[in-house]
Amino acid sequence: MARGATFQGFELVTPGRHRRSGLKVLRRGGDAVMAAELSVNWAYRVWRGLSTDGRGVGPAPLDAGSLARTGPRLDAAAAR
Repeated sequence: MARGATFQGFELVTPGRHRRSGLKVLRRGGDAVMAAELSVNWAYRVWRGLSTDGRGVGPAPLDAGSLARTGPRLDAAAAR
């Protein structure tokens, strides 16, 4: 394993960081996975009152109606 060998394509799972950046890992899952992650992240940022402006944030992936439906669900989850 130390030299990169695997057993039938599988590697041992060890705690630690991804060898690739998080975005690269998400992109491997396809466009739908990337879009879902960005939507969830955006909704969480709005709900927590974090900045949604600035470099690297990009355009809003959710409209106002979607955000309005998301807030109460996040409130309910936080109350658990």
